[in-house]
Amino acid sequence: VIEINLDTLTPHVNGPFTPDLATPVAEMKAVAKANGWPLQVEWGLIGSCTNSSYEDLSRAAS
Repeated sequence: VIEINLDTLTPHVNGPFTPDLATPVAEMKAVAKANGWPLQVEWGLIGSCTNSSYEDLSRAAS
């Protein structure tokens, strides 16, 4: 059994450029500046690797 305290989880953003770069939202501005990444979001993608449905994705997008 794996127990996860959900109170300790924070929102993350993946990217830019690759989904391997997961960054906590609270740190994104500083990390973007430090790496010379764009500071303004021009477009985004909501997706999932597995176990999501069109309904899940449309709810997230609204």
